[in-house]
Amino acid sequence: MPNVNLLIFPGELKANFFQKILSIKKTVKINCVLIENKEQIQEWSKIVKKKNIFLWADLASKSFQSTEYHDLYYSYVIDKILSDPRSTYILERMYRSLDLSIIDSSVFNKTLNLEKLIWNIITIIFLTKSNRIIHYNIPHGKYWFVARVAELIGIKFYGGADTVILPWKQWLVRGLDEQVVIKPKKNNKTDYKTIQNYFNKIKGTYDKAIPNYEKERQVKFSNKFFSFKKELGSIILKGIRSRSVIEVFFWICLSIYKYKALKLYQNFSKNFKLPRKYIIFFMHYQPERTSLPEGMNYCNQWLIIRSLSEKIPKDCKLIVKEHPSTFRYFFNPSFRSKEFYNSVHKLKNTEFAPLNFSPFKLLDNSYAVATITGTVGAEAFIRRKNVLVFGLAQYRNLPNVHLIRSFDEVELVLKKLNEDIDRLNDKKILEVLSNIDSLSYTIDKELNFTSKKIIEAAIYAEIE
Repeated sequence: MPNVNLLIFPGELKANFFQKILSIKKTVKINCVLIENKEQIQEWSKIVKKKNIFLWADLASKSFQSTEYHDLYYSYVIDKILSDPRSTYILERMYRSLDLSIIDSSVFNKTLNLEKLIWNIITIIFLTKSNRIIHYNIPHGKYWFVARVAELIGIKFYGGADTVILPWKQWLVRGLDEQVVIKPKKNNKTDYKTIQNYFNKIKGTYDKAIPNYEKERQVKFSNKFFSFKKELGSIILKGIRSRSVIEVFFWICLSIYKYKALKLYQNFSKNFKLPRKYIIFFMHYQPERTSLPEGMNYCNQWLIIRSLSEKIPKDCKLIVKEHPSTFRYFFNPSFRSKEFYNSVHKLKNTEFAPLNFSPFKLLDNSYAVATITGTVGAEAFIRRKNVLVFGLAQYRNLPNVHLIRSFDEVELVLKKLNEDIDRLNDKKILEVLSNIDSLSYTIDKELNFTSKKIIEAAIYAEIE
C-alpha cells in the first residue's frame, strides 16, 4: 500500500487527538498542517516537521517559492477558481468586514490575496507531497480554497457532512461538490428507538420539533424579533471593547437599519393569507456553509426566488419565508438588505409569509417545499411533501426530493412533480431513516461538532 500523506486544517482539534488515530497504520501520516496561530506550532511540531506547519496568515500574504507544479497546474487552477462565482462570495465573506479600520477590504483588492493563496497552496502541496486532504466537516470559508485547489490538482478531499435528516449524525463524504457518501466498512448498529422518537417529533407539532438553537433565540427574544434593550446592550459592550466613538456610531446605524429592514418585511407580510396552491421557499440564514458553498450556483437566494417566480405554473403562488435568525441573530446587510425585500415584493406572483407563521402549516398545505439544503427539506420529506433543493442537500437522493442545478431545470422539475410523486408510508420513511443511521456516525458530545470515528474514517477511507 502506498504512503498516505495527509494535509489537514485541525481547527480546535488537538495534535494528540490525531496521534492516537494515526497509530493504527504506519503508512498513513500527517505531512502538512495549516494552523491559525503561532501558539499551535509547539504542539504540532511533536508529530509534524516544523517546516511543514503553515500559518494561515502567511498563506494569504506572503509569496512562496515557485515549483514544477506551478508550470503544470497554476494557469488551470486559477482559471477554475476565478470562474466559480462562489469564490467571489467567499472572498467577500472573508474580507468584507464590518470593522471600520479595514477600508481596503473590497473583493477587487483582496483578489490579490486570493492569487497569493492559490499560488502558496500549490507550493505547499508540492513541497510536502500531500496526497489526501481531510476535515471534520465541509470547509466553507478560507479552507474551502485550500481543498478546492487540491482537488483541481487531483488530490481527494474527505470530510464529515451533517446528514441533516438525523441532526445528531454525520457521515463521511468524498469531494467538496460531489459529496459521495463513503459507506463504513461495517454498517453501524441502527438505533431504532431514537429514530422512532425523532420521527414522531417531526410528524407532530412545530413547537415540539423546533431546533434547539432557534428555541433558545425565541425564548431570548420573548417570541419577538427585535429588542431595543438587547441592541443597546450589545452596542455598549462593543463600544467598551473598541473604545471608538466612530464604531459605536456605526453599530447604532446598523441596528437602525436592521429595525427598518424588519419593519419592511413585516409590512409586506401583514395581510398574508394562505393561497389555494403555492410553493413555499424557506430562506436560509446567511452567511452559513449550508448556502455558501453548498448552494453551488444558488448561493444567492435571490436567484432561487427569481427562478421559481418565473417558472411556477400560472395557478400557483410563490411564498417566501425569512429565517427568524436573520433578525434574532447577527444581522448582516451584506446578505439581507431592504432592496432585497423590496425586489421580492415586486415580483408579480410572490408573497412574504409572516415570521411567526407556523412553518409546518406552510409546509403541509403547500404544493412543494423549496430550500437550498435546509433542515426544512428533511422535515418535508418526513411529512410526505415534494421537496425542491437547490444545493448539496444530504437528502437530495431521497424519494420525492428533486435537485435543481440550473435555471433551465426549474421548469422541467416543476412539470414532473405530480408524475414522480412516491406515495411514502411511515414504514418506508422509517426504513430510509434507519438506512441513513446505519451509514453514519453519532456526533461526540465532548467534540460537539464531529466525532472521532468520522476523523478516523476520513483518514483511512478507501485504503486497502
